[in-house]
Amino acid sequence: MFYPVMKKSPGKRRVIAAFRHAGGMLRTAKALGAGVHPRDLYALRDAGVVDRVSRGIYRLAELPPLAEPDLVTVASRIPKAVIALVSALDFHGITTEIPHEVSIALPRGTARPRLEWPPLRIYR
Repeated sequence: MFYPVMKKSPGKRRVIAAFRHAGGMLRTAKALGAGVHPRDLYALRDAGVVDRVSRGIYRLAELPPLAEPDLVTVASRIPKAVIALVSALDFHGITTEIPHEVSIALPRGTARPRLEWPPLRIYR
C-alpha cells in the first residue's frame, strides 16, 4: 500500500517494513532497536498510518480492528502476565459476566505494572 506521507522518506518506509515484519504491531522500544527514528514513527502516527494502542504500542491502521484490545495491550506490555479468572473465561466465551478489569497472574516478586489503561486486578 502507498502512503502519501512516505514520499521521498526511506525512514518512514523502514517503519512500515518493521511493522509488517512484526505482524502489524510494534512497541516503541523494538522500533528503536530496529533502527527506526522516533520522528518517523510519530510522523506516521500523526498522518494516521499507524494507531497508538497504548503507551508505547502502535499498530498499522490498515489492519482490521482488534477483537480484544485490552488483552492485547496487557500481553504486549506485561510479557510475564497470564490472563486469569473472569478475563480468561470471557476471552474463551464461557461466562456471562463482563469483566470490568483485566485479571492477570504474575510471579511473586515481579514489580507492579504501570498501565494507563486497562484497569488491572493482579494475583500473585
